[in-house]
Amino acid sequence: MGNLTDMITWKPVQDHPLHFYKPVNNQEYKLIFTGKQAPSKVPQYDYLRIDVTERTGSDPIVISISLLNNRYIANFEKLVEYILQQTKTCNEYNCADQIVAVLSNWTRFLKRSRTLSDEEVQGLIGEMLFLKRLMIPKYGEFEAVQSWTHPDMGKQDFIIESTWYEIKTVKIGSDSVKISSLEQLKSEKKGSLVLVSVKSSTIRSDGAYNLKKMHTELVDSLTDPAAKNLFIDKTLEDDIDNEAYESIVFEVESIEEYMVDEQFPKLTQDNVPSEVSAASYSLNIKMLEKYKVR
Repeated sequence: MGNLTDMITWKPVQDHPLHFYKPVNNQEYKLIFTGKQAPSKVPQYDYLRIDVTERTGSDPIVISISLLNNRYIANFEKLVEYILQQTKTCNEYNCADQIVAVLSNWTRFLKRSRTLSDEEVQGLIGEMLFLKRLMIPKYGEFEAVQSWTHPDMGKQDFIIESTWYEIKTVKIGSDSVKISSLEQLKSEKKGSLVLVSVKSSTIRSDGAYNLKKMHTELVDSLTDPAAKNLFIDKTLEDDIDNEAYESIVFEVESIEEYMVDEQFPKLTQDNVPSEVSAASYSLNIKMLEKYKVR
C-alpha cells in the first residue's frame, strides 16, 4: 500500500473513525492502518509480521499486520476485530501505539500451550456467573470487572472496596469444597466464600451454559465500553472458542455466600506450624451452615 494504486486490492473498514483497510481477497490475512505517527516501537512475533513504512500523502505512516502461521487463522480474525474495537477512541497520532499495546496483550493468548481442564472450565463459568448475577448489579459494570483478579491468580477471585469474594464451583450434592492454599481465605478484611452449585446439562437446556455461551452473554450484557474492553482483556488467554470446551455444560442450581471472618474455620499461615509452608484442605459444606449470609 505504498501508493494509491495499491488501494485497488484493499477495502476500507466501515464504521471506524480512522483509516483501516482489509484485503478484498478473504484468503489474505492482513490488516492495514494509515496514520500520521509511527509507533514508538515495532514488536516482532513468530506468527505475525508487523511492517511500518512511510509514503507521501496526508497519512504518511502505513502499518501492515500479516498472519504468518495459518494455525492461527481463526484467532487472527478475532485479533483484527479486537484491534478495531480498541482503537475507536484513538486519533491519527496515537493509534499506532495503541495497536502495539493491543498486540502485546493478544500474544498472551496466542502463546497458550495448554487446554483448560474440565474442572478449570467449571470454575471459570462459576466466576463469570457470579460476576454477572451478583457483582455487576451490586458494584456496577466497570468496578465489578476490575475487581476480578482473573487471569492474574490473586489470593481471592474478586477484591473490591473493603471486602473480597472467593468463588468455588461445585457439583450439586457435593459434601465438601476444596481450599487450594493457605492464602486463599486469609485476609485482614472480612470476605465471603461463595459456593456456586451446578449440575451437568446439555446446551439445549434452558439456563444451561458452556464457556462460550457464558462469555458471549456477559460481553453482550456490558453497556460500558471500558468494562467490556477490560473483560475481553481479562479473558484473552482462555481460548473461549476451543471446541474441547463446547460439551462442558452446566446449569446453576444455587449460589450461596458464607461470611469469612476470624471465627470461620480455615487454615492459614498464621495458625499452622511454621514447618508447614503450603497446604490444601477441604471444608464440610453442611458444617458451614451457621456462616451462611441470609
